[in-house]
Amino acid sequence: MGRGWRSLSERNKNNDIVVINNFLTDEECKVLVDYIDNLENPMDGSFSARKMALNPESLQIKNLVTKCLNKAKDSFNYEELYVAEYLLSAYSTGLEMVVHTDLEDGKEHFDVSIVTYLNSEFTGGDIVFPERNFRYSPKKGDIVMFLSKPTENVHGVEKVTSGKRYVMPIWTTTNKQFAFKFIHN
Repeated sequence: MGRGWRSLSERNKNNDIVVINNFLTDEECKVLVDYIDNLENPMDGSFSARKMALNPESLQIKNLVTKCLNKAKDSFNYEELYVAEYLLSAYSTGLEMVVHTDLEDGKEHFDVSIVTYLNSEFTGGDIVFPERNFRYSPKKGDIVMFLSKPTENVHGVEKVTSGKRYVMPIWTTTNKQFAFKFIHN
């Protein structure tokens, strides 16, 4: 299908942000939300309003990450694309993420970023691309995919004003050396 986008869902005028509605089913979202809800502490062990798990190992999660990876390969016409990292995360009311690039902190090998949205029971929390003048109000099951490399794809998350925002961001690479090695097959 290449880079033609109208048949996928909506894509911005610059052809490097893809939004697909209802990509994950309610049942698939529930598996991921339940995993996050069962986390005992934040990733760093401190008190935080954001729960996170980096690269959790489970066959169900691996299958959902792979489903998203395959959609990114199709959407951006990559033959070789690998998962580099993924994160299960929940943002509580009041949290936001400043505008940033996914290439920070030695992550220059990221090629396509994927954000999967796991619930709709929150307000605020829109993903924004200020250089693209693009904003998206996510709903349960949606994914937003974008090229990680253009500097114009800096993005952020607006403050969650009520509820809890559950997401699974996935970062991919074309460099097999940085591919995440799943333990479960």
